[in-house]
Amino acid sequence: MEQRLRRSQTERMLAGVCGGIAIYLRVDPVIIRLVFILVTISTGIGLLLYPLLWIVMPAPDAAGEAAVRSATPPPVTGATIQLDPASVPPFDRSAPSAGSRVSWIGIALLGVGSAFLARELGIRLEMLLPVVLITTGIVLLLRR
Repeated sequence: MEQRLRRSQTERMLAGVCGGIAIYLRVDPVIIRLVFILVTISTGIGLLLYPLLWIVMPAPDAAGEAAVRSATPPPVTGATIQLDPASVPPFDRSAPSAGSRVSWIGIALLGVGSAFLARELGIRLEMLLPVVLITTGIVLLLRR
């Protein structure tokens, strides 16, 4: 059976466009949605593209969608293990410690202070977000 690109009946948030693309490409719909959001935020083209795809893509076909999903093999996972609930320690739902709250407040103050300092030094704030993202990525990779 030839697979067609259609809007999704089951994987829909608005019109099923991203869900239909995800089913067609056989990827998780969340990935397509995130890519679509990033493209929309960075270029704004998503505001034009989504309604256009909504109009152009055929209506959902529940039977065809079920056939595509059943043709996709389930993911290979490890063996199922049984846990004794008594052997699992209870989840600690207590409030975060004062030290962790102070750390988050400190991080927030550093961020706001850095933005003000950059503005006073004449650094364009549009450049600040990419620099912060790149620096954070490097730090996370080095900590791994």
